[in-house]
Amino acid sequence: MRTLAVNRQLASNRSLWSGFAIQPDGSQSYASLGTLGNFGSNLGSGFYCSFQIKTTQTTEGYFFGEFNEASSQEITVLANQAGNGIVTIYMQDANNKSLSAQSTSATNINNGSVHSVVVTIIPSTNTITLSIDGSSIPITYTNQHTPATFNNFTSSFYLGGESRYGLGNPIACTLDNFQIGTSSSNLYGQYMGIYQKGTGTTLHDSSGNGNDGTLEGSPVPPWVLGFGSGARFNLASGRSLHP
Repeated sequence: MRTLAVNRQLASNRSLWSGFAIQPDGSQSYASLGTLGNFGSNLGSGFYCSFQIKTTQTTEGYFFGEFNEASSQEITVLANQAGNGIVTIYMQDANNKSLSAQSTSATNINNGSVHSVVVTIIPSTNTITLSIDGSSIPITYTNQHTPATFNNFTSSFYLGGESRYGLGNPIACTLDNFQIGTSSSNLYGQYMGIYQKGTGTTLHDSSGNGNDGTLEGSPVPPWVLGFGSGARFNLASGRSLHP
């Protein structure tokens, strides 16, 4: 009887579990994703990340970034640049060639509502695209020097904090359904959402690459109920509730 009930829920595409998000505090509360293996050396083909964020912070803060100490290689996304809701994206390769852009107007990303953000970079064509809540956001380029030489990262990617290397201040937010890769079809990490158990300090990677992260800092960011956008199942998909 129980199995039949679950199958009916799956077939109806209803949400079985809302999932969990993390809540960095805007200080030293963050998630470390590690170096993501050979992700760095493959950045020449592109960069992709998508996430859901909820914040009311009105001072500048970044939610994601990495700086490779050995080569000055960097990927940074600021979710609230200058405190006005503007999103800024920055890429620098191992030869200090950089590509950066920002949204041309305030996007209300810091208005306390849940926003879905997608960032795509194609360095070979000096192209950056930004989508917020399914709508393409106009951007202006602040640097275009065709990054082309990338190495694997030697330091961890940080999600939601860890102010260092001049990347800016962390942002206090609720963060859910984060994906990172060279494209939407080639993910190196997929975190939180339906795959997360919401306990402990391990941030499980459901991309299949085994790039689990760790919740770190003082205090460690707490688990909170997620936004639920990824918590829908279809019987044909064969997806599991847990990693």
